[in-house]
Amino acid sequence: MVEFALVLPLLMLLVFGMVEFGRAMYIKNMLNNAARAGARAAVVTPNLAQNLSYSFAARGTDAIQQTIYDGLQYVDKNTATANLAVTGNNPARSGDIVTISVTCNFNSVVPRLIRIANTLTGAASMRYE
Repeated sequence: MVEFALVLPLLMLLVFGMVEFGRAMYIKNMLNNAARAGARAAVVTPNLAQNLSYSFAARGTDAIQQTIYDGLQYVDKNTATANLAVTGNNPARSGDIVTISVTCNFNSVVPRLIRIANTLTGAASMRYE
């Protein structure tokens, strides 16, 4: 019984650490997928401006913003932001690189358990059509 009392805190630390790390990787993957979907919407948008920023407190009316918003399922949308950058011409022309980065705050269920950055970012780049 004493051995169990000595090992239990280490076991719980290991289990919660794995769960938190898995949650962080899941949210990072979700941000990458949302950025990729937003980049797909952006590369077919006519007259795309060079630099745009989005916040997600509301769903918005822009097709790119809506696409990214729909991809952010388990994220606090009040803290999520997205930046769109076009490398090349303004407005974008065929062949220009469109990059979208989506950022959000990561709140750990067990604070200070493992050192994961408070801000997670996902990004995607595609050629403008």
